[in-house]
Amino acid sequence: HEAPASALGDDRAVNLPSRAYTVEDMVASVKRVDEKYQIKHGPITTKPDPVIQAIVDGWATDASWDRAKALGLPIDESIDRVVEDYIEDFLPSRH
Repeated sequence: HEAPASALGDDRAVNLPSRAYTVEDMVASVKRVDEKYQIKHGPITTKPDPVIQAIVDGWATDASWDRAKALGLPIDESIDRVVEDYIEDFLPSRH
């Protein structure tokens, strides 16, 4: 996305637009997309990993993306689209 420097000002940091999804939402989406593209995935485990949980616990729980919205940055249309984009980027032979 191109934005004029004048729209950013001195602060070039911008929180990207995002949506919040539950683990259940993510698992359901992976299953839907895998079925759509006939992809076999390995086992899905939802048991918390203490190392990853410690990382996630350090993340902000809320962030404003007003600047991104004002700049016209798009937001993901759906979790299925996020999963499909991941497949296109990291599993191109599977899409």
